[in-house]
Amino acid sequence: MGGGLDRQTAVQYQRSRTVTNNTMTIDGVTAVIAYDPDINQFRGKFLGLNGGADFYADDISGLKREGALSLKVFREACAEDDLEDLYLAEREVEAIRAGVSTTTPLTEVMKRYGL
Repeated sequence: MGGGLDRQTAVQYQRSRTVTNNTMTIDGVTAVIAYDPDINQFRGKFLGLNGGADFYADDISGLKREGALSLKVFREACAEDDLEDLYLAEREVEAIRAGVSTTTPLTEVMKRYGL
């Protein structure tokens, strides 16, 4: 291979450098889980939130516990700052984009309610 790594060594090197991401759902919110070798812990990061809510632990049960706590604190902060409506709206937009939820045109709603 012209002075570079042979194919088998290159594949093994790439595999050793690849971070495997897994997901976990906590209280209805998905988090990406990755192992961070620098701190020798797993790191969870919630997806779709309008702010940060990361969590760290040594094992799966710790991730579940710390993730639930992190999400609880995040939601409490949103409620205190009146951000909960924004959080719910962003979740609904994600559901619409994913095809899980649908929209109704305003004219149809007005017609339905006699407005």
